[in-house]
Parts: sequence; structure tokens; C-alpha cells
Amino acid sequence: MNIKDHIIFNTISIFVLKNFKILKFSIIEWNILLITSIIFSFFPDIDHPISSIGNKLKFISTFINKFFGHRKITHSILFLIIIYFLSKYILYKNNFYLNKSIHYGIILGCINHMLADMLTKHGICLLWPIKFKFKFNKFFLFIIIILIFLLYTYNLHQ
Repeated sequence: MNIKDHIIFNTISIFVLKNFKILKFSIIEWNILLITSIIFSFFPDIDHPISSIGNKLKFISTFINKFFGHRKITHSILFLIIIYFLSKYILYKNNFYLNKSIHYGIILGCINHMLADMLTKHGICLLWPIKFKFKFNKFFLFIIIILIFLLYTYNLHQ
């Protein structure tokens, strides 16, 4: 999946969260969350030297790719756990009021990247180091889109 597809997928999923009022944030917090999630929707591809982020961080990207491969550790639940605790530790050392929206943006950006890559035929190793690949088929995607549309329509009439 390319960078444009990740941005589109991420932006749509954040607007779904906002529309269903799943998170109670102000407009400023939503904008911060959206921007942060877009930036971090590229982050799992740090394992691929020719990706947009991998190209900018060539040394790190080449190292990760050589030892783990593409769509392995950086596309796993283990990676999400590491990113969750690392970003939480860094952000919550200060009492900056936007920390929660930045933290959610980091995690949601990475999750959205992984979900989008699960839509490709290659899938991802979500349970790395177990090599089983997780992927969605097109029918599943169609059902999800219909459900979101129905929920959105229902939400409009509440």
C-alpha cells in the first residue's frame, strides 16, 4: 500500500471515530489527533528502506529490514505495545493538555497502517514472531463499509 492510501484510510477511520463520538475531544484535540495519526500512519513502514519514512531514516530502516524483514515486527501487536508504552512515557512526563490526543494519534496511526496493510494480498504478521499472516478479503471490507454506513445513518437520526 502506498503513502496516499495510508493517509486516506487513516483519515476516514479518524472521522468515523469522531462522528460516532467514541472519544470526547475538543476540536483542537481532534485536529491534533488527526495530524499525529497521519504522521504515524507511515511509521510501521520504517522496516522498508524504500518507503517514505524508511528512505529518510535509511540506517534504522536497513537495520530493521535486515534483521526482521518487511511487515514483521513493525506490523505486530508487540510493536504496538512498545510504541504505546514508549510514547506514553515520553508524553506524560509533562502535563501538557494535548498529550492524550497526541498519544491516541500515535497509536491510532500505527493501528490504521496495520489495518490498511491487512487489506493487501500480502497481509501482515500481527502475532510476530509467529509467521501466520493476517489479511482481510474484499467481501469483509464490503461488509465493514456497509456497517459503517448503516451506523452513520442511524447516528444521524439520534
